[in-house]
Amino acid sequence: MAAAAVRRVGGSLSASLREVRVQLCQTSAASKGARDFVEQHYVTLKRANPDFPIRIRECSGVQARVWARYDFGKESSVSVDNMSADQVAGALQTLVQSKLTWSGSVQTLTWSGSVQTLTWSGSVQTLTWSGSVQTCSILSVCM
Repeated sequence: MAAAAVRRVGGSLSASLREVRVQLCQTSAASKGARDFVEQHYVTLKRANPDFPIRIRECSGVQARVWARYDFGKESSVSVDNMSADQVAGALQTLVQSKLTWSGSVQTLTWSGSVQTLTWSGSVQTLTWSGSVQTCSILSVCM
């Protein structure tokens, strides 16, 4: 299952993200799934995304999490404590396809990729979108 999720993510990381971080404890039982995921799938993900930053952060006693950084420095994370490698792969897939929410003003916004939910609060002069969105909420008018 994890291999299938990793194949679905494939080389699409850079289409919707700027960075992925896996945070885990080197020794805790709660981080075992995250460690297993890294051992089994890091090389595959990195080969499919050679120029994309995939960071592994180890720290004693830390809660296992997968972080995704999107455009404009927006980040999202999900706890993967006590999850299997398959569940960690599913969490990563969800973050890759998940929701973008931000606010502020932007002169030009260009996006290529797919998300489940896009929420925008602020103003933008030019909006260019290439991809699919399941739900879109624009809380301010485009100029």
